[in-house]
Amino acid sequence: MRTKRRLLTVAGAGVASAALLWILPLPPPKGELLLSGPPEFIILSLLAALALYLRQVNLNAADVQYKIRHGLLWNALPEERHRTEKMEHLQWTSDTIMAVSPFLFALILVVCGRIVYDSFSRIYYAPKLAPPALYALDCFIVGCLTLNFAGLTIAHFVMRYKDDTLQDKIAAEIESDPGQTTGAN
Repeated sequence: MRTKRRLLTVAGAGVASAALLWILPLPPPKGELLLSGPPEFIILSLLAALALYLRQVNLNAADVQYKIRHGLLWNALPEERHRTEKMEHLQWTSDTIMAVSPFLFALILVVCGRIVYDSFSRIYYAPKLAPPALYALDCFIVGCLTLNFAGLTIAHFVMRYKDDTLQDKIAAEIESDPGQTTGAN
């Protein structure tokens, strides 16, 4: 159920982004646009840094959950209710990051699409101050960058889908046999 909602959210964001890119005309620029040139790459870098930060927070939350569950935390929480509350907060953090990540990936891909769009418009409209091969090389580089981010996005969602499927399967097995030990207490 959780996986289907996530997939619908990602698909909706992807379709909306693609529709926006498709219907936008390619007018000749009348001066420098706000996000032309270096600002595009600065925004992309900030988004990539934010994605890495959220990944580290998520990994740290999972690590602390594991340590609490197995009694490996050096500053162990004194009472069970504190441990339970901390585990709930850590799970909420992970769930929130998982809910936000599709939008972050969509935004990264939209920025990449914007950079590709800008590079192609520069080939057509920019004054020929540089050799045409240089413009083509720029388009190739930003195209490869976009394909890399798209590949990472696809890999992320495929692995997330497999993990969610496994988690649902484990939850169903535990519900069918509540006395069964899973080995991860």
